[in-house]
Amino acid sequence: MIQQKFDTTIQEYLLKWNQLSIATERPHKGSFIMRYYRYTQIKRQLQRFSKNLPVLDEMNLSNFKDDPELKTLIQTWLQFDVNQMDQSLQGSYVEVTEHFINRVKERWPDMVHTSIFQALRNVWIMIAIQMMAEKTIALTDSMFAYSMLYPLTDNIIDDPMLSQSDKYGFVVRLGQRLNGIKLTANSRHEADVFDMVMLIETQYERTQYPDVYESLLLIHDAQVQSLSQQYAGMSEQEILALSFVKGASSVIADGYLVLGNLEDSFFKFLTGYGIVLQLADDLQDMKSDAEVGHKTIFSTAKGEFVREQLTVKLAHLSRIILLDLPCSTPVLRVQMIALLDKSMTFLLDDAIHMHKKLFSKAFYRHINRAHITGLKNHERLKIRCEKIANQLGYQITEL
Repeated sequence: MIQQKFDTTIQEYLLKWNQLSIATERPHKGSFIMRYYRYTQIKRQLQRFSKNLPVLDEMNLSNFKDDPELKTLIQTWLQFDVNQMDQSLQGSYVEVTEHFINRVKERWPDMVHTSIFQALRNVWIMIAIQMMAEKTIALTDSMFAYSMLYPLTDNIIDDPMLSQSDKYGFVVRLGQRLNGIKLTANSRHEADVFDMVMLIETQYERTQYPDVYESLLLIHDAQVQSLSQQYAGMSEQEILALSFVKGASSVIADGYLVLGNLEDSFFKFLTGYGIVLQLADDLQDMKSDAEVGHKTIFSTAKGEFVREQLTVKLAHLSRIILLDLPCSTPVLRVQMIALLDKSMTFLLDDAIHMHKKLFSKAFYRHINRAHITGLKNHERLKIRCEKIANQLGYQITEL
């Protein structure tokens, strides 16, 4: 039974959040000249990389898994040694990404690219768990199925056009299916969801891996509770606790579906990492959440100062949690921490840039000065990456 351990860990992180100082400063990255130099350096590397695209016989990601230009680009932009990480890993995260996208397109050829990317983000989290556990990097049926449950179920739960009763009816039936009850689907969409559950069952037999299914019920229960974020009046602490539970349960399920069972160190880390990912999503979505009445600590924050305090606390919590990253190989652990830290920093910085009018000019300037290229230049680089992705046939607009 993992429920009690999960509840205890959530309370520990809530206490840690409430005790966090907001005075943490990010290191200064240098002058405007240095930021612009890094921007032009990365821009030139992107140009060199993209020049090879038109001559390829087959446009796919696998062509680039060992591309030296791409590795140099990643090393410059993300500031960690790709070659050193590759020496510690078996399998290719590039090939897994390619495999996942092709599998989605085969099953749902009309699925919109935003939904594919939503699922792909979860695949990348599960790849990161394989890397931490030093497992072979590969796309399993459970990874595919659980990642597809995101767009297949979340889009219903977050749909403002559906009534509360319709949403509850769907999640009740999904809960029954996750409990092992065989049901006849009421619609084609529901059949897709049930097929994903069956795919998980083919990999993890229920009596042998009960924690896998309890973890799935944790995230399901969190989604049921999250409906209250759209309709009910809650206190700030209740909103915070619900966000913690939703984010943590999602990544805990990632861990169980990748590894089958979780050691305590993995359980604690993945709980915390899920929390910061959820809060980062809430930061990114705070404007759209506020427009539809979806309550998070960011969408309900009153004024620039409160939003800035919450954002700084989130960055601080993320760095604390990464210090507990479980990995037995020291070099790989350092590389994983660097990669996840840089990814989270970019995620938060992009959100601040996207919502710059909701923050003070002084705070925005501070974040901009700390960024490796500057926020506006980073946005320009992302647009270039989107064009390259489109050339490859992967029209993903959120890089």
